[in-house]
Amino acid sequence: MNFEEIYEESYEKVFKYVKSRVGNIEDAEDITQIVFTNLSQNMDKVDNAGGYLFSSAKNHCINYARDQKRKPDMQSLEELVFNDEENDVDDPIFAIEDERLKDVDNMERKEMIQKCLKDMSDKCKIVFILRLYTDWDWQEIADIAGLNVNTAKSRYEYAIQNMVKTKGESNV
Repeated sequence: MNFEEIYEESYEKVFKYVKSRVGNIEDAEDITQIVFTNLSQNMDKVDNAGGYLFSSAKNHCINYARDQKRKPDMQSLEELVFNDEENDVDDPIFAIEDERLKDVDNMERKEMIQKCLKDMSDKCKIVFILRLYTDWDWQEIADIAGLNVNTAKSRYEYAIQNMVKTKGESNV
């Protein structure tokens, strides 16, 4: 069989398989396209096109899932901080242990953080929110944010400094 015949015969099956694994039509279309592009580039080396297609699709779905775990969704992250729960005592925002913020009550602290987050870059937000809301170490946070560890730590400190600055402005 030539590539066109394989494509016509197998595209829908591969697409449905990928869609069932990733749950997103646009991403499933992208992955399926990559799988068929790879096949077209390797037709001379492939003995079993069907096996190649599904093996390749499976591997791309695994990579997709891994990449999705590592790519934070800014809206979801911000929803952690911008929720409407006024007295959520389990909110990690209330547990920030920094001497400079010791006299700030919980709701004032939450308002300060929300104000600061609006002015932060996405990478700074990612570092700050992941540090508060996960038990990940600095290396994991840095990897997700695409930074080195020292830069991630400095972005977190920058966020705390902005909170302290905001606290000072509100006391004036």
